[in-house]
Amino acid sequence: MSEGVKVLDQAFQDLPEDKYQEFYHLCLTNVKAFMLLTSGKREEALAMFNDCKFTPVPIPEYNDKESLQMLFANFTKGFAVAIELKNLDLLMNLMKVISIDDQVLYSQGNLFRVFYETLVCAFDMRAEFITEFNAMFKIKDALNTITPEFSKFLGLIGEQDFDKLDEFFQGFDKK
Repeated sequence: MSEGVKVLDQAFQDLPEDKYQEFYHLCLTNVKAFMLLTSGKREEALAMFNDCKFTPVPIPEYNDKESLQMLFANFTKGFAVAIELKNLDLLMNLMKVISIDDQVLYSQGNLFRVFYETLVCAFDMRAEFITEFNAMFKIKDALNTITPEFSKFLGLIGEQDFDKLDEFFQGFDKK
């Protein structure tokens, strides 16, 4: 794990300077934060997001299946950190990046419904996003000892128990 963190640290240094730089940065942040979280470094994982810009993916890039593949392929890792830490601010910031419906995102609906709608839209539009989510779902039992809250979330999603998911998301705090 420590070698992986070193590789990611170098990757941050080598980010290309183009119009996608902040999305590349967020992608690497999602991965490194998840690695830190699974190493028990919860505060460090959350702190990784301090210098991220949470700019929404522009619609042309969202619709272009070749654009920003690595961002979408590693996005669930960021969600895992937000869900494990039950951090409302991080969750909302991450949703803002991939939401294509501001009306849903900023509605006064309950948090789980907003999150679920955001997920479903991303699943429909970006195959790499759902592929990673499904990969995490398949290892949810192994994640139980490392990220029990995220594992619980994945289990509830699998059961399609929306009432328990509504209750689960009510435990999120602004931090």
